[in-house]
Amino acid sequence: MSIPDAVYIETTRVHGAPGADRIVEWINDHLDAVRIVPTDIGIDQQRRLEEGRSIRGLGEQAAIETLERFLRSNPATEALLLFEDSDVQKRRAVVDERVSLISTGEFFSRT
Repeated sequence: MSIPDAVYIETTRVHGAPGADRIVEWINDHLDAVRIVPTDIGIDQQRRLEEGRSIRGLGEQAAIETLERFLRSNPATEALLLFEDSDVQKRRAVVDERVSLISTGEFFSRT
C-alpha cells in the first residue's frame, strides 16, 4: 500500500485530531506493507506549511499524482484509491477504469 506524503502529513500532523492517532497506529501496525511515497505536491505542501499558507486539497492532488505515476509504470495492473473526500467520487471521469474507489469509513470498517 502506498500513501502519498502529502496525505500522510495532512491526516496526522495535528496530534489529537479525530482519527490522526488511529491512522498512525494502523500504519505502524502494517509497516511491512505500507510505504509513504514522496510527491512533488508534498514538496509544495511542506513549503506552504512553513510559510503559513493553506494546504487545502493538496492531499487529493498528491493521491492523483501517485496514482497516475503508478498506473503509467504498471500498465497491466489495477489499483484501489482510498479516499476521505466525497468529491473524489464526483471526479470519477478523471480516474482510470483500472482504479476502484473505497472511502476511509468503508475501509476501516473492514479492517
